[in-house]
Amino acid sequence: MREADWQFLLPRAEAGVFRHLLLLGGSPALGGHVGELGIANRVSRSPGRGAPADLVVVLADAGISIDSLAPHIADDAVLYVEVDRRQPGRRMLTPRRTMRMLAAHGFTNSTAYWVEPGFPRREMYLPFGRRGALRSYLDAMYRPPSCGRRLLKSAMKTLTQHDAMFAAMAPCYAIISARGMTLRPPALVEQACGPGDEAAEPVLLAAGDTDASRLVFLLFDGHAERPSAVLKLARAVTFNDAVEREHAVLRDVAAMVSDALLPSIPPCTLLRAGDRFLTAEGCITGTPVASRPGSGASAALDDLRCVTAWLTSFHRETTCGHVDATDWVAHELVGRLSAEYEALFGVTAARQRLFDVARRSADADMGELPIVWQHMDFGPWNIYREGAQVSVIDWKSARR
Repeated sequence: MREADWQFLLPRAEAGVFRHLLLLGGSPALGGHVGELGIANRVSRSPGRGAPADLVVVLADAGISIDSLAPHIADDAVLYVEVDRRQPGRRMLTPRRTMRMLAAHGFTNSTAYWVEPGFPRREMYLPFGRRGALRSYLDAMYRPPSCGRRLLKSAMKTLTQHDAMFAAMAPCYAIISARGMTLRPPALVEQACGPGDEAAEPVLLAAGDTDASRLVFLLFDGHAERPSAVLKLARAVTFNDAVEREHAVLRDVAAMVSDALLPSIPPCTLLRAGDRFLTAEGCITGTPVASRPGSGASAALDDLRCVTAWLTSFHRETTCGHVDATDWVAHELVGRLSAEYEALFGVTAARQRLFDVARRSADADMGELPIVWQHMDFGPWNIYREGAQVSVIDWKSARR
């Protein structure tokens, strides 16, 4: 459930779980879902019910002030609060002002996150003050298609040199704060990296709407512009098997390729934190082909040649057998794939002619086809390039 992704930014509770969670805002179903997660022994949806809460979550649509909540918050507590400055009366409520308000109530240890694209989507939580992470996001994930947007990107990169100014421009943000205790890193990050790690304020990517969707922590050392490591996990523990599978794929692929090709495959370690599996991957080099600088046919053809050469080498090195090409065309291409395509998209006259040609070719002797690893999502967002070096990420769907 996407609107509960704030849970992944929470520090570990001293006793393993929080005593009382006061959850304000969100959908009617959110309370029941959070209760099942086991974050706290008790979950309340409105203040004034029972003992003061040691975990308070105020979502963007809650419409309640921190001042009014003060009597209902325990002396030792963690607070997560979202602010949507696009709402009436909140335009001037910058992260700095909100943290001053929190400090007045004893919440002096705080981390503020830029939330993109905003509420309720919450696809990225990027901590303010991590200049390298901000520049990395602008370079790798933000490809301006016009001169005006390129100027906007340049201006935004300039703003990253001034933390307070950049934060003041953010329309949506979230703050996690602590009172009566030290604010620790997100629990999963701390368990994976150890206490006191410099990458204590990770970037959290939370795209996808389902429980099977994968979440990614990008860990940056200081102001480095490239992550030092990547943590991946499924939104729900019921999909731990998908995490294990990607680790197994990367392990098997790495064992098959040559030393020359090995740097293009992310090194991967399988970790366990409680009942949750996650992987720690080394960060590959380069920039996504989808957001590389340069434009026009010449640059695109250069990328295509370089990536094609990598794919050719990869398939040669991961070949683990051969099948009769005629049988594959007859049973897979003509038999299974064509039937699935027709059922999904229907048949036009042009498509029917194409399928007829394929069926006739199934009668010819076409030799053999190699059995190789297929990435299954070999697109420009998953292909990185630095000079002649090509690297590929996101192997969760790969198969042979």
